[in-house]
Amino acid sequence: MVMAWLINSMEPPIGRTYMFLPTTKDVWEAVRETYSDLENSSQIYDLKTRL
Repeated sequence: MVMAWLINSMEPPIGRTYMFLPTTKDVWEAVRETYSDLENSSQIYDLKTRL
């Protein structure tokens, strides 16, 4: 149920990428690895300029 909610909350082309992973944990980790960018300089700059 959680996996369906997670995948259905994504844009369809993105959700299809993760649809066949076996567990919700696998989906979550794959998405986090793909879209998490801890070294994203532009986001850091944007946040600092807003302060």
